[in-house]
Amino acid sequence: MSVATLPAALLSPKEAAALLHTSEGNLAVWRCVKTVNIPYHKIGKSVRYRIDDLERFVESCRVSPPTAAE
Repeated sequence: MSVATLPAALLSPKEAAALLHTSEGNLAVWRCVKTVNIPYHKIGKSVRYRIDDLERFVESCRVSPPTAAE
């Protein structure tokens, strides 16, 4: 079973960054400065992201083009 088929699977920052096409460093800065609100879990010293939270984040960034009436 792949990670993508598990809805509540926890991803490492490296895996989350690859999914978002960004760097681990960006994720770390976003967590620290709180400029981008992606929920994450702290388990001991580890940071983990849920796939469904990442999908919601990506969807929240969606920009629709203006319609002809606008």
